[in-house]
Amino acid sequence: LVSEMRVRYGNDITDKVEASKKLERSEEMFRTMTETMPAPVIIMQGRKMVYSNPAAQRFMGDGDHPHSTPGDFIHPETWALWEGAFAMMLSGQEKQTRLVYQAHNHDGVAFWFDSSVATLNYQGQPSLLIMTIDVTEQVNAKAALEDERALLAQRVEERTVELRNANRELAQAIRHKDEFLAGMSHELRTPLNAILGIAEIMGEEIYGPLNEKQHKRLQDLEESGRHLLYLINDVLDVAKIDAGKLILEVADAEISSICESSLRMIRQAAFKKQLRIDIAINTTATHIKADGRRLKQMLVNLLSNAVKFTPESGEIGLSVT
Repeated sequence: LVSEMRVRYGNDITDKVEASKKLERSEEMFRTMTETMPAPVIIMQGRKMVYSNPAAQRFMGDGDHPHSTPGDFIHPETWALWEGAFAMMLSGQEKQTRLVYQAHNHDGVAFWFDSSVATLNYQGQPSLLIMTIDVTEQVNAKAALEDERALLAQRVEERTVELRNANRELAQAIRHKDEFLAGMSHELRTPLNAILGIAEIMGEEIYGPLNEKQHKRLQDLEESGRHLLYLINDVLDVAKIDAGKLILEVADAEISSICESSLRMIRQAAFKKQLRIDIAINTTATHIKADGRRLKQMLVNLLSNAVKFTPESGEIGLSVT
């Protein structure tokens, strides 16, 4: 019985020695691997740091602070979160966790770290393995992007306010313009109607007989006056155009009548500049589907420009094909 107990005790010792050697080899392999890692690696047992690789030591001061812990370099609020996570992991409630936080090195330079924490058995004690990555550049880039987005949103809001104010001012300007056009057209129509009325009375020879030439000139006067009245009415159409309510009165229009009437409107101005006027109307088609009054208005505008920009004693004309 004694001999059997000695054998069993000897086997137990052998097993413990082998387990200890295996643990030492595992920890040696772990150190060899972490020694060359550029990221800080720390092993904690409670609040005590029992291992740090060279990268972690450089961050904490290259051995100048041998008793330092991560809590010496992390904001107190963040460290409180760490300790809470540590407690839950050591109690077995969690196996691993991750935190992104800000810390400062021994020189006071701020960094942002992304740390992963996992439980392990180190030197026969329950421990926490902390592996850290420097994410300062990414965090700063994200913060810069958020600042840029906030600035852009502010600019958009400011621009929106500017456009809203501009639209309000534009609407007010349009209203003033419409009021002005309505008042102006009324003021112009009043004396023009009087002129047309006098021309009509003269045409009826109430003030005495007229010869053929006088009748013709009076007709030209009346036609020009009525065309001017149409133009004054068209001033009000500007508001209709803005509102999208302008309607063209399309109907059969006699081509020669529109052309000859347009030429009569500019004949006096052409005569003053001694311009020769040629007209050539193709007789194949006699009518056109159009708003005759507006077609005449366009022709008068074009012919007026021709008179204006043609040198004296020159030639203008209207050709219809």
